[in-house]
Amino acid sequence: MEKINVNIAYVISKPINIVFNSIIKKNHLTKYFASNSSSDLQEGTTVKWYFEDYDNVSLDIKVIEIIKDKKIVFEWSTVKNCTNKVEIILEKLADEKCQIKIIESDFSLDKLGVEHALEQTKGWTDFICSLKAYLYANVKIRDHKA
Repeated sequence: MEKINVNIAYVISKPINIVFNSIIKKNHLTKYFASNSSSDLQEGTTVKWYFEDYDNVSLDIKVIEIIKDKKIVFEWSTVKNCTNKVEIILEKLADEKCQIKIIESDFSLDKLGVEHALEQTKGWTDFICSLKAYLYANVKIRDHKA
């Protein structure tokens, strides 16, 4: 069966190391994305992310690869019986600017798979918007107590 991927890319006007640490460090991630995390992301570990604003869902994040200031790769299951790979790729554009690319794969090319891919596209867009609000103005736009 054919598969499709979610692909998102944005520019963030912050140094690449700050963006990278804001993703892998629990004390940053929980200020704009997950309501809680069992630990920092480290290659070869499984971390649990908690989302109070999504019916208290928790997800296991199996960290496959981390390359400092460049790449974070993990697997997770956001839908029953469907494990997806997520690649977060950072590219330095200038001293105070980087591009973030997020690729989540493989979604089946059927109705359920396309619906899931569209939902994940919304989720990753929210992730980047929330990350930018946090980094630019220390604003928390996600309500973890919904």
